[in-house]
Amino acid sequence: MPNTGSIYSEFVGMAAWERVGVMLLLAVLVLGIGVINFSHERADLVMVWLAFLVYALVLLLPFLLYRSSWGWFHPLVFMVLWWQLVRQDLPRLGIYAEGLLHHRVMMDAGPIEMNAVVVQTLLLTSLGLLAFYVGFIGAGRLRVPRLSFAAPRFLLFKVAMIGGISAFAFLVLTWEAGGIGTLLLQRGLPRDQRIVVELGGGHWHYLVGLLKVACLLWLALRPNAWRNPVFLATFIFALAIDYIGTGSRSGIIMTVAMAGAIWMLNFRRVPYSAVVAAGAFALLVVGIGGELRMASRGADSLSAIQLNANVKDALVAGYRNVVSYGTETDGTYGIVAVVPQKVGFLYGQSYLSIPFAPVPSALLPFDKPQAGGRLNAIHIFGNPLSAIPPGNIGEAYWNFHVPGVFLVMLLFGVLIKWFVCLFSDNQGSGWVTIIYVYTLFLLQPNSTAFYGWLHAIVPIVFFILLFCGMPRRMRSAKSRQDTGSLNEDMSINDNARDLHKNEGFIRP
Repeated sequence: MPNTGSIYSEFVGMAAWERVGVMLLLAVLVLGIGVINFSHERADLVMVWLAFLVYALVLLLPFLLYRSSWGWFHPLVFMVLWWQLVRQDLPRLGIYAEGLLHHRVMMDAGPIEMNAVVVQTLLLTSLGLLAFYVGFIGAGRLRVPRLSFAAPRFLLFKVAMIGGISAFAFLVLTWEAGGIGTLLLQRGLPRDQRIVVELGGGHWHYLVGLLKVACLLWLALRPNAWRNPVFLATFIFALAIDYIGTGSRSGIIMTVAMAGAIWMLNFRRVPYSAVVAAGAFALLVVGIGGELRMASRGADSLSAIQLNANVKDALVAGYRNVVSYGTETDGTYGIVAVVPQKVGFLYGQSYLSIPFAPVPSALLPFDKPQAGGRLNAIHIFGNPLSAIPPGNIGEAYWNFHVPGVFLVMLLFGVLIKWFVCLFSDNQGSGWVTIIYVYTLFLLQPNSTAFYGWLHAIVPIVFFILLFCGMPRRMRSAKSRQDTGSLNEDMSINDNARDLHKNEGFIRP
């Protein structure tokens, strides 16, 4: 179903009724949470609602200040819809309505103390979002490279080569684990007992995931590939071996989501029925995967595990699993609760892991600096065998207190503006589309997310060169489209499409 009523936008434009729908959703959330909070007649819950009201008003700003060339995949809009409402707020809705009832870091705390942490986190998040807006819009026009690539040659053969590498790595993992069934049970084992320790790092797991990256680039370079049975079979195979090899549910969900984003950016429309189906699929993956992980703890073989085949129960289990990440294991709440009273500031320590992200641990003569997720699990949650994401706000706060939240998010806004200019100035060609999509879905200003983004971008750049050869650099210029400008309109986008065609940019 196309976005009728919205003008052309390279970010998939939103119609007026769609923006109103988002604003009504926020209004319903504010009113609904307020009714529940006030019904309890508790001052601490009223404070939670007031903090949520401030936070919701900050979320509204991109829709109140909306420009014609923005859209669903514009960073200001995407940050609110995906990173805040879906990734952060969906697991926390129960907390906003009923208060934080229990948390692993605050086992001895009472409701008032725990809800004070919720209030503080909401206000810090609001400050961080405002800083992100200021950094993005205030960055102005940034100079970016403009590159032209040739059409990909022998694409299927090159994807097959990458598939061979991923398949070989999968066979190594299967061999070391003692079979596919045993490999599937790995996620139920303690971290120090998994084969990743025996193999000296996660490099084999990394190689298994290369095929799904190649499939996404294939789709970006040839948008109609989704109609090709060979592509679909390869894509499903890539998802299957990645899940069996790594046990990562998010690996499946994020790959499918990014494939959908690439399709929508190419065809400039949102298929709402497919989006709803993808959401249900995500809950199923989380629910069934979580049940498999729990059942595999202590199991000797895959045949000993019995899973509930009821789709409804799997969906409910998936939602409960998502909610659990916003309650007892929420990394940001844990940090805000104990820093700096019980745990001191890091002063940039967690961010030191970022430069070493692309380097395999086996090649370093010293231990690789630990990212925020590992530090959070060790020092905040007291669990050295796990990793708990600290979140953007949590890690910035842990490193440099309140000023750190503003500074880190401000700089992140400038960085994301650079990628927007890169995407716009290169007219959404296939090579820049996949970089932009990976950046939207993976890159956030915390070391854990940055680590994952770098691990993904390195093979993407290599595969672009492998598929299309070395680029030809066009004249360097500032982005013609200032995404924060008040003068953005359809004529700019139409001129951009003409320029894209006339200057030889490849958009297969």
